Amino acid sequence: LIDFRNTFFRMYYGMPELSDWEGNNTQALYGCSRLIGTLYDHAQLHYSKNPIIIVCDDSKEDTYRKEKYDNYKATRVKEERPEDFYKQLKLVYEFYNSSKITILSLPKYEADDIIASIAKRLSKKEHDVYIVSSDKDLCQLVVNRHTFVFDGIKKITWHYGNIKDRFGVPVENIVDYLSLTGDKSDNIPWVAWIGKVWATKLINNIGSIEEIYAAIEDEEKQKEYLASKVLSPSIVKKLIEGKKDAFFSKDLVTLYDIPIDTNLVLKEEFSPKNI
Repeated sequence: LIDFRNTFFRMYYGMPELSDWEGNNTQALYGCSRLIGTLYDHAQLHYSKNPIIIVCDDSKEDTYRKEKYDNYKATRVKEERPEDFYKQLKLVYEFYNSSKITILSLPKYEADDIIASIAKRLSKKEHDVYIVSSDKDLCQLVVNRHTFVFDGIKKITWHYGNIKDRFGVPVENIVDYLSLTGDKSDNIPWVAWIGKVWATKLINNIGSIEEIYAAIEDEEKQKEYLASKVLSPSIVKKLIEGKKDAFFSKDLVTLYDIPIDTNLVLKEEFSPKNI
């Protein structure tokens, strides 16, 4: 499952410029096509002779998250893209189409939501699912030994055995971690003064944000955690002040579950009209 925008941007801006015999830049096309070859080779060697690849793209219209929170992704600079950017974008689309690779986009949903919905269903059926993206939000899906997140540029694969190394918390609490620390790239709010160190400490010693807030609202439990230095008076104050942001952020970073028929995915008959 390829996160189209994430992968294209990284190939376009992260690879050295390449060009064809007419002088047209082709680094994104080269990077994306080479990635497909790498994925096929890896899958055929280790998993299946007939791997299924689906490219997932964001909705062109405002998403449900944008409707909930108008400032969602508002910090991203809306710079004018060079003409070459759109030329290569078109070339990559044409490459996927000519290779008979499905490009899937659903109204009001982000690629992450489509990826999550397919990955959850297929991994429960014990199909191995590789998610190709550097987006940390997708790491919340690595909840079993059948789901992997592959960074195609850094060549790192995050899996059930090493995902805690990236965030310092169990995979089940990645959403809680992101809810407390926020995400500047998506303009997700965070709880002031609760950085990575405190977030991991609170989650590993208390649990989810629901459990954290239950603990600070229970007088006896709060005293217990203050005595053991899992909490401090100033952190309790900041958590109380940031409660609304914490729960709102958790709602934003939790990926949607779209009712997708994965039997169609396995038959490679998956398109919006089939849902």
